[in-house]
Amino acid sequence: MKKLAFVLGLAIVALSMVSVVFAASTEISIVPESGNHSPVQLTDPNGTLGQEFIAPQSFNTVVLPLPTWGTTTSGYTFTLRKHGPSGEIVYQEDIRNAQDNRSTIQVGDQGIGRYYAEISKPVGSIGWWTREDVYNRGAAYENGKPVLGSDRETIIRYVE
Repeated sequence: MKKLAFVLGLAIVALSMVSVVFAASTEISIVPESGNHSPVQLTDPNGTLGQEFIAPQSFNTVVLPLPTWGTTTSGYTFTLRKHGPSGEIVYQEDIRNAQDNRSTIQVGDQGIGRYYAEISKPVGSIGWWTREDVYNRGAAYENGKPVLGSDRETIIRYVE
């Protein structure tokens, strides 16, 4: 009987560890980072670069691989819209001193649904890693128009 109780106890511990592993696994690569990509630089002060996507889970962080070409003084305005490119703005922030290839932006709690992430108002050298069309639930945008055959690398996560 003690052996059975011990085995059941181990099984319960193992199951609880599995749920912890799954709970910690909350990052989704909407458009995965790839070596087969190229940077698109945002140089027009009135221009924009964006990516439309479907969030299959709640999230509160957007991670954008944005090249700064090694500078430490680049920046941009980040905008997150719900319901796509012409939807309601749910988050906006001016980012200064952007980290090369890794902008991590806390956007507050967002639910499942259609979104649009955009960068605008460039400061210094800023761009967005872009690759061939691999995501069929959204599109890359430039200056408010879809860019056929392209997607911009985008990651969402829920951080507790």
